[in-house]
Amino acid sequence: MGTHTNTQSEIKKTKYMKNFTLLKKLEALVLPCFSQDRISNREMTIGQKTKHCQRLIGCVVLFLTLGVIGNANAQIKGGAQNLTFSQGREAVENSYDLERLLFGIQPTFYVNTEGMWQISHEVPVVVECDANAIASLYMENEAFKNIKVIHINIDNSGYPELDVMSLQRFDNLEYININFRYSACGDKSQACLLPLVQSMVKPGAKSIKVLYQLVIFE
Repeated sequence: MGTHTNTQSEIKKTKYMKNFTLLKKLEALVLPCFSQDRISNREMTIGQKTKHCQRLIGCVVLFLTLGVIGNANAQIKGGAQNLTFSQGREAVENSYDLERLLFGIQPTFYVNTEGMWQISHEVPVVVECDANAIASLYMENEAFKNIKVIHINIDNSGYPELDVMSLQRFDNLEYININFRYSACGDKSQACLLPLVQSMVKPGAKSIKVLYQLVIFE
């Protein structure tokens, strides 16, 4: 516990020092833009005025550029923090209700390249989707609004991107489970699955738990 606390403290200290260093660098760049010129405006030559204006314009561009980069980085970091990854069965070891939701029999909505359908008349809470039909999940469909779990089934070496930001109709989505139905890492190993899943699932505003597992039918 003490080691974890010290680690968090060190991370915060490192971030603070980086921000402080950046501010000092900005101060060195910006202050000359607004300092009073020793030569009055009347006594400036055309060349001096041009140089002064160029310096001011450069500072404005610098501010705008840093602002855009900062916002982009904040969105990337914030989005990445909205995804957590874990192996499927490990996530439900101590929760019967969660195991039942994720891997039990639930009202299901099926999606593949041939279409979308459901068998029961109950409101679906689970989607079973083939990897090559992921684009169908981005469509407007009222059946998606109560879905809590999306199962993505991968049967070959194609790893299409799943953009969480584009899952607009999934108001109640909590989990995405990636099922590898073939030996993606070889020898039925799961060692490479985490980086594969991390490269597939793109973060969005929703906080989603991403699970993955090797499911090979003998």
